[in-house]
Amino acid sequence: MDTVADFTCNRLADVRTQALPYGVQMLPNGMFQVFNRDYKALGEPFVFERQRKEFTPRSTMDAIFFYNDATNPSRSERNLNAYLKKMGRFMRAGVRLYA
Repeated sequence: MDTVADFTCNRLADVRTQALPYGVQMLPNGMFQVFNRDYKALGEPFVFERQRKEFTPRSTMDAIFFYNDATNPSRSERNLNAYLKKMGRFMRAGVRLYA
């Protein structure tokens, strides 16, 4: 039987998988979409106010990933800090939303 701690860890992993950005991909119309670990869209498509090499995929086949299995932010404090640093740079990149 699972312990309360196991249940809590599993629930937190579900939140990370569903709610936190895993990557960003360019759409066919030239806008960008952030997606979660299940590759489902998070939020509305957007454009960058200015080009940012580290966050601008070159084509619709390209995606920028914020972490991978080895750097999963729930595995260690170091991984979490690295993920938060990437999120900070991403948020400062300047995005413009279109409805």
